[in-house]
Amino acid sequence: MARTPLPRCLAAWLALVAAPAVAEDEDARLAKGEVVVTTRAVKGSDTPETIGKAVIEAAPAKVWGIISRCGDYVRTMPRIKASKELSRQGNKVVCQVTIEMPTPYSNLTATTDVTHTESAPRYARVWKLISGDYKVNSGSWVLTPYKGDAKRTLAVYQVHAEPKAWIPAWIRRKAQQRSLPEMMERLRKNTK
Repeated sequence: MARTPLPRCLAAWLALVAAPAVAEDEDARLAKGEVVVTTRAVKGSDTPETIGKAVIEAAPAKVWGIISRCGDYVRTMPRIKASKELSRQGNKVVCQVTIEMPTPYSNLTATTDVTHTESAPRYARVWKLISGDYKVNSGSWVLTPYKGDAKRTLAVYQVHAEPKAWIPAWIRRKAQQRSLPEMMERLRKNTK
């Protein structure tokens, strides 16, 4: 019978013990009004998925009124140079959004196929790339009542986006780390 080396056993034990502490820490940070930004590896990609979470002091339906209208993103979201809703049939939407990039980089445009799921009190917007300046651009918004409070929203944003143009990984990371809190703050402002 093969024995598991002590370091692996210790690492597994530490992972089990640390997991609840990480969840409690995240929950405490959300309760304080912080925007929590994390990343996770995506199999087969050098670009990680980025996840942003925040509590918005408004009902999920009110936040959904902003998230569900991609044609208004030029007004409601940061760093958006242009936004258009190209079509809508039932819960299927096609959107085109252009992200403003810093000089010397070109702006990035994506046309995405979007599915909306409205089953109050949970709302979801899931998209995948049709065409544009990305190798991959997929993600979601999920809005639910925060801890069962119908007047507060837990907003969870996930994105895995990799532009076709070469942009240093550290610039992409820094941009996402900065833009997610800006986006959540804009949602807070627009739902007051």
